[in-house]
Amino acid sequence: GLDEMLHVWDAETGRSLRAPVRLEGVRRGTFIAPSHDGRRVLIHTPARDKMSDSISLWDSTTQPPVLRHKWVGFRNFNFGSMSEDNTLGWFASDGSGPTRAHVYEIATGKVLLDVPTLGEVYSTLFPPDMTRCYIVTNKGTLHGFSLTDGQPLWPPNQQSGGIIPAALSPDGSLLVAGHSDGHVRIYTTATGKVLHEHGGLGEIRTLRFAPDGSGRCVSGGVSGLIHLWDVHTGGKFQTFTGHTGIVLSTAWSRDSLSLASASADNTARIWNVATGLPTAPIMPHLAVPTHLDFSPDGSRLATCARDGTARLWDPRTGLPVSPPLLQGLACTTVHFTADGAAFFVHDHDGFRFWDTATALPVTLHYRDPVAGGFALDSEASRHFMSPDGTRVFLAYSRNDGIAYSVSQPCGPVPAWFPDFLEMLAQLQIDPHGALRLVPKTTAADFVQKLKATTPRDAYSAWALGILGRKTE
Repeated sequence: GLDEMLHVWDAETGRSLRAPVRLEGVRRGTFIAPSHDGRRVLIHTPARDKMSDSISLWDSTTQPPVLRHKWVGFRNFNFGSMSEDNTLGWFASDGSGPTRAHVYEIATGKVLLDVPTLGEVYSTLFPPDMTRCYIVTNKGTLHGFSLTDGQPLWPPNQQSGGIIPAALSPDGSLLVAGHSDGHVRIYTTATGKVLHEHGGLGEIRTLRFAPDGSGRCVSGGVSGLIHLWDVHTGGKFQTFTGHTGIVLSTAWSRDSLSLASASADNTARIWNVATGLPTAPIMPHLAVPTHLDFSPDGSRLATCARDGTARLWDPRTGLPVSPPLLQGLACTTVHFTADGAAFFVHDHDGFRFWDTATALPVTLHYRDPVAGGFALDSEASRHFMSPDGTRVFLAYSRNDGIAYSVSQPCGPVPAWFPDFLEMLAQLQIDPHGALRLVPKTTAADFVQKLKATTPRDAYSAWALGILGRKTE
C-alpha cells in the first residue's frame, strides 16, 4: 500500500503470516509477486532516480529477525547502546521519574544491572573483561558497579558540573570525563577518585582516546578549541585552533596520526596530530555536522548532519567524493564497518547502511524513531553497530529496545546475482515489465556454479548461506 507497508496474509483464514515490513519508495507501479509455494515475495519498485530503483526478495513466512527487550512498568529511556563486544545493552531513564541505569544480555534478556543513579545517565562504559561498568550522570557523578553481583565498586564520586561525554582507556584503568563546568577530569577506575583535572575549558562535548593505546585523549567543546591530553600525567600535548563554533564531535584515524572534528560552525576539519595544523581545506556543510568517522584505511571520511544527510570526503584533499546522501530526519551517528565496505548512518527516524564505493544504499531504511540527543558524543552513546555491520541495537523511549540482524552484501553486483534471485523466486520481469515464469534451477546446480565461478565475496557468502551451505 501507499503507507509503505508490506503485509502477507493467509488467503484461506485471513491471518497475518508475519509482522508487516516497511518498504522504501512504494508507489503506483510497484510490482509484487509471490513465489509458487508462497514462501517468498519478489518486489520491484520502478525507477524514479538511481537511488530509488530497487528489486528485493523477502521471506514471507518468518518474523523479522529482531530481539526485543521490554520492561515491566513505564520507563522513559533517553537512549541506549551496546558494549564493545556487542553482548550487553544499556539504557538510561530521562529524569521523568527516579533515574536508573539498566544493563542486560542482548541474546538472553538476562538483567545484569538495574540500579538507581544520582542524575540522568549519559554514558555507560565497560572495561575489556566485561565484569564491571562505569556510569556517569548529568549531576557530575561517577558510579562503578560489578556486573557479577550488581554491587557498587566504591561510593559514588560527585564533582561539580554535569558529565556529558566520557571515555575509558583501552586497558580500562582510567576514565576521562568532560564536565559542563569546563573541567576535564581523569579518574582511576580502581577507586573512582580523581587523579588529574584541568579547568577553564568551557563545557566539554566530545572525548576520544587515540586507538594506538598511547594514553592520548582529545577533548572539544563550546570554546571551539580542541585539546590533546596525556591521561597518565594529566599534561597537555597540543591545542588545535580554527573552529568558530562548538566542537560537537571528534574522530581519530586508525593510525592515530590524524584527527577529524565537526563543529556547529557548519564545518568539518582534518588535523595533523603532531603539529596541531590542518592537513586539508575546510569541509563545509549546509547544516551542523553532528558526527564523523574515518574509514579503516583512512581513504575516506564520512560525516552526517542535522539536515538529514550524510556525505563522503577525501581526507587528503578535503573534497567531497559523494553528493549529500539523503538519509531521513536529522542524523546523529555515522560509522564504517570493520572492512570499510559500508557505513552506517543513524537518524531520528531509524538507520540505514550505504556502500562506500558507490555511495548508494546497501539496505532499506529501517524506520524506527528513537530518542537520543545531538549533543552526546560519548564513545558509549554512539555504539549502535557491531563491527561487521550485521547487528544493530537501539533503545526506545517507549520502554523497550531492539537488536536487529542486518543482511548487507557490499561491492559490485556479480553477473550471476540476478539469475540467483530469479531462481529463488522462480519469477522474472521481462523488458516490458510483465511477470513470467523462469525455468526451475535446482539449488544443487547453483551451489556448484557458485563454487566454480565466484570469489569469496559477500554476495557469494550470502547466496551460499541462503542455500544452506557454508563457504569452504
